[in-house]
This record gives sequence, structure tokens and C-alpha cells, in this order.
Amino acid sequence: MLWIVLKDYNCSTNQLNITLKNNGKFNLAGFFIHASNNTEQKIATIDLSKNLNQPPGEIYGSAVVVTLGNENFMKPGNENGYIFDNLPPNIELIEFIPARFQEENNKIRFVSCSGAKITEKINCN
Repeated sequence: MLWIVLKDYNCSTNQLNITLKNNGKFNLAGFFIHASNNTEQKIATIDLSKNLNQPPGEIYGSAVVVTLGNENFMKPGNENGYIFDNLPPNIELIEFIPARFQEENNKIRFVSCSGAKITEKINCN
């Protein structure tokens, strides 16, 4: 199973610094990141990928991707730090869905690993 762990975070009024660790068995290409300002909300709906400031990473659709081309560079055990700017106010919850490139029917596809979604309560007030 693929999964990502939020190892550490630090946030201020307008910025979120996170450290993610690939705690799974397979290489990843990146992740989807969403937030909510309500911990009772079942699905985080605020897309933070567009707020990415600090590499390693680039935006691929609405995912943060840690690769060039169609390779999965985020190896098991690797940790990467990211900075997101211009946050909406009062973020209380953050959600990650790992993603990777994989071959299906002789084509490389970018797929989300929705079964490995993690949700973490955070305090950015």
C-alpha cells in the first residue's frame, strides 16, 4: 500500500511549511493536497496545490509532483519539505492523497491512490 505521512508542519498567518515522508513500499510521483477550515467537514475542499511556493515540486493538474517526466522519484523512506503561500484563513485540517505514474494498457497514466488518503488536524490560527 502507498501512503504519505505528515512528519512535521509549521504555519503562520499566510504560509504553511510541511515535511512529508513516503512511508509506503512504492515510489511516488507526488500528492494531492487539500485543506479545510472546519474539522467537522468530511472532505477537504480547498485545493492548496496552486499555492506551492517552494520546490521540490511542480503542479501537474491539481497535484504537486516531485518528478521530471513520468518517473516516480519519491522513494520509500524519503522526506521532502514544501512551502505553500497565500493560505485561506483558519486552516484546521489538511488532506493528502498520494499519486504516481503507472503503466496501464501500454500507456503511462497519472493515478491517485485514494485508498491511501490521510487527513490530519492542524492548527494554523
